[in-house]
Amino acid sequence: MTGPVPDPGAVVPGPGAVEGDDGRVALGAGPVATALAARCAEGDAVHLVTLGPEGTSASEVADLVRGLLARRGCRASVGLVPHFEDARREVRAGRASCALVPGAASGATDFHWDPALALLGVLVRTTPAYGLAVRADGEAEGAVRRSVVVSSLPEVVGLVDELAPPALRRARRVDRVAPSTAAAAEEVARGLADVAVCNESGRRRHGLRWLASRPGVPMPWSAFVARG
Repeated sequence: MTGPVPDPGAVVPGPGAVEGDDGRVALGAGPVATALAARCAEGDAVHLVTLGPEGTSASEVADLVRGLLARRGCRASVGLVPHFEDARREVRAGRASCALVPGAASGATDFHWDPALALLGVLVRTTPAYGLAVRADGEAEGAVRRSVVVSSLPEVVGLVDELAPPALRRARRVDRVAPSTAAAAEEVARGLADVAVCNESGRRRHGLRWLASRPGVPMPWSAFVARG
């Protein structure tokens, strides 16, 4: 007799795993938070920095780590920046304690090879669902039949080919580069684009509806601090 088939997108609990308020498990988050909390013991507050705005997967991971630090009696804050390169500069300049960077981010390799930075630890957490979102009023339907402006972060624009329904595939597509999935969702809400490649958090925040979606995937997040 076989048991239930595990969700291929779920992170399997293990040592150092922490469950967030939404039920998603972050493997390795405990040790990362403990290492950062050691800085609080020296009297320093911890300032985390990652990609914004609110509603990105990055901001959710930062909020999770901030909460874990608070449980350890550590004063912590989160700074959200437009680009991951900005996060790298903040840590190098001493304005931030730690940068949280996903393995899928363009330029993530630069953090590893930067001689001024050190890898403190890695946590793995399943992302929210991702997909193609349109305005709830349905105005994008007509646009899909003729031409469509798609707003997306470059790292996830491939989801358009994976998820696009036939009407979208037949349309003339114009790609609009967004700095984050949350920004992509905002552009659709403001009427600057017809379709956003975004996550569930961005979709809900801006009152969009799914044209098509897929479950999240386990994503490694590296925590970088200044070396020395």
